[in-house]
Amino acid sequence: MRAQLASFFDVSTATIKTWKHEHAGFLPALKRGKDEADATVTHSLYRRAVGDADHLPDTAACIFWLKNRRRDLWRDRMDSTVKVVREVTTMTDDKLQNVIRRGRSNGSGNGVAEPEQSHNR
Repeated sequence: MRAQLASFFDVSTATIKTWKHEHAGFLPALKRGKDEADATVTHSLYRRAVGDADHLPDTAACIFWLKNRRRDLWRDRMDSTVKVVREVTTMTDDKLQNVIRRGRSNGSGNGVAEPEQSHNR
């Protein structure tokens, strides 16, 4: 961005950096310009995502929009929460192996199962 501004004003990038600090209205004007450009791109992306009378909706634009606007529902990576059911460091080897065997046999495929509940704690 700084290089584009320097080229436009025919000055060095260092001058642009100086202007940002020395001219009170320069930095806010740059921000307004960025905000307007972002709004234009946002509107264009939205129009591509939903389509119009002349164009079908663009699937890639839909995915991009949803992944950024609705991350909770549309992200590629899902967060998982694991429930710890027992402190394994206090289990005997036999009890731990039994828990692992039950996990493999319950169809979960991950080798994890809830230990049997002990009624005499």
